[in-house]
Amino acid sequence: MQKPSQTVDDERPIISIITGGEDYTILTVGKYGVTSIVAYNETGQSGYVHYYAVYKGDWLYARMNGADIEQVYYGDAPTDSGAF
Repeated sequence: MQKPSQTVDDERPIISIITGGEDYTILTVGKYGVTSIVAYNETGQSGYVHYYAVYKGDWLYARMNGADIEQVYYGDAPTDSGAF
């Protein structure tokens, strides 16, 4: 598989994202109504700003700044580590 140059170029499905700090949050596809997580870019003042869109069905549940995300897990990642 060719290595993507940016997260938004990675075609693997995202199954979980984790934020850090005091507001530690884990969002995982298949839990609490989350149906998909999509990486995308928005135009900012000096260039693109990386975001993650978290969907519950067709409803955009959350839009999270990529700078706040500490870990991203993909659909082809092993899930037997207990992290999920």
